Amino acid sequence: MMEDPSAEGLLLRLVDRHPAEATFAGLLAFVQLQRHKISTGIANARKAQALAPGNEAIAKLVIQGLLQAGRARE
Repeated sequence: MMEDPSAEGLLLRLVDRHPAEATFAGLLAFVQLQRHKISTGIANARKAQALAPGNEAIAKLVIQGLLQAGRARE
């Protein structure tokens, strides 16, 4: 999925159509972080975390993105 350039576009459309769905925002963040789109990946991971605050996998995505960005103190 990560190597498919259309995956990010599909997930962007899903997030637009279902803005309250944490899973889509989290998957979009995951794909963006894997493709080194750190800023947008962090933003989408934080959006997903706001939608599902108790989700450990999403919390790990936020941490992963911050570490990739060199922002470990956040």
